[in-house]
Amino acid sequence: MSKNAAYLSVLIVLIIAISFFSPFNTQGKGNVAIVDLDLIAAELGRNTSIDSEVTAFIDEQNIKLNTFRNLLRAKIEQDTKALESDSEATEEAKQALVNLIQRAEAELNQSIAQSEKGAELLRQKLVFTFRDEVKPIARTIAKDEGMQIVMIKANGMLDIAPEADISKKVVEAMLAIRTEPPKDAPIPTTDDSTTKSATE
Repeated sequence: MSKNAAYLSVLIVLIIAISFFSPFNTQGKGNVAIVDLDLIAAELGRNTSIDSEVTAFIDEQNIKLNTFRNLLRAKIEQDTKALESDSEATEEAKQALVNLIQRAEAELNQSIAQSEKGAELLRQKLVFTFRDEVKPIARTIAKDEGMQIVMIKANGMLDIAPEADISKKVVEAMLAIRTEPPKDAPIPTTDDSTTKSATE
């Protein structure tokens, strides 16, 4: 066997092996399902409700911050007037006022930072809660479609096959669940006794 023939034989074997062990399925829809959380949230109106809840939290924090800011301002103004009216004010007293102003500014900045962090943590909590609601529904749909992995759509994904995106089906399933009556809801009845008692 020539070197070229031997090389060709090895190449054919490698091609067969790669195609056999490749994790990508060339038939059907593949093994990976993609869900677009942003799209699902928008379709269900959850992005609006999340924004509203975070905004309400921020408004509440702003009220507290303004109250705290006013208290600090009043204290500083009171101490400043007392210092200005005291002709015998010492350097220690003046420095104490400067320290008060600096401490008040630091406490206010710290409160603002905590408020902003709280708003971000609240948003993350609401998003995670929504994701947990989507997860079992997406898993069920993916399983029914013969897919083994469910991934959240990310910016780094350059191209997604349309058949791999199950977001619309997730939206439809969640809307269907939303419109289902509660399991313990009473069953309407039209017997004579019920009709009579209702009209009496």
